Amino acid sequence: MKRDYVCVNDFAPRDGRLSVYFKKMVKKKSDGFAAVFDGQVYLIDGGLAVDLEMLQYLIQLREKWLSFAPETVDRKSARLEVHVIVSHPHPDHMGILPQIFSDPRFCVQELFAPTRSYRSKPGPNQLGKLTEYEDKLEALLPLLEEYHHVARDVIRIPFGTKHPICPSEGDVLLDLYTAPFDWSEDRESEDEGFGYLQRSSNPHNPHYAANPEQGWINGALNGNSLWVKFRKGKQTVLITGDQRATDQMLGAMIRYHGEEEFCCDVLKLTHHGEKNYPVDLIRAAAPSVTVFTVTRERSTPETVELCQKVSTPYYLGDGNLLVTLNGESIEVKQYE
Repeated sequence: MKRDYVCVNDFAPRDGRLSVYFKKMVKKKSDGFAAVFDGQVYLIDGGLAVDLEMLQYLIQLREKWLSFAPETVDRKSARLEVHVIVSHPHPDHMGILPQIFSDPRFCVQELFAPTRSYRSKPGPNQLGKLTEYEDKLEALLPLLEEYHHVARDVIRIPFGTKHPICPSEGDVLLDLYTAPFDWSEDRESEDEGFGYLQRSSNPHNPHYAANPEQGWINGALNGNSLWVKFRKGKQTVLITGDQRATDQMLGAMIRYHGEEEFCCDVLKLTHHGEKNYPVDLIRAAAPSVTVFTVTRERSTPETVELCQKVSTPYYLGDGNLLVTLNGESIEVKQYE
């Protein structure tokens, strides 16, 4: 597609580094990350609708790169090109996206997300609240056309796949990992973690009386989260979704894709580092840096203790985090 705007990314410095911005959390928890390298910008989630940290970061990045442009460049028509990855459609992950999509300073090139859950597709198996969440992502599509983005639809990544994305520039490699299967489907076996969804949708379970859909909402959407891995030279950053060890969903991801796939230098913990006990993941990843997207007080003590043995933990409740990799060394900066 021929550009009808000035591409801000063309003025970005090509310094060969991979920088990953982890925005500070808002309220109890919120996830938003941006990977930047050689003029490429990949946004993973973004946070709550009231969370403006990621929006402000993208605006600041646009202004910084525009400062390198010749004076003859029309600043008003300049747009920052962004590739967007939605790990799963919970509001603490994608609530801010409508504001980003309706901002004429940005141009979405691609929009990636997991395949819709079986229980959220039209028909007799439809489940109200689960459908409502996944419909919010579909509701963004008119904005893509209205604000003249390159992307027009969601690229759905099938379950049980490792999906490589080839950036147009630089030596950074990017892979998306999906759940082994759709966690909203009915299963006969209790192996591999199916028990959680069956129990939570069982009228005899105490959680059913309080909210009969709760198991499907969190179970299916969390379990179907995408994981994102960036590789720069010998270094790797792994941004996980919301799979939880207590549901066996985390174990299913590791067994299916293999422990060696998730060995990394920087690890964003699953389910915010809260109530998930990701012991197997931390041992498989063996990171030097772990990132919690909750406060110290809300993080799981067992997880913190294990992280302290193998890595340096950072808490996004303490502020924003910028991790920069050059292929050989890692620089970490935390700030308000």
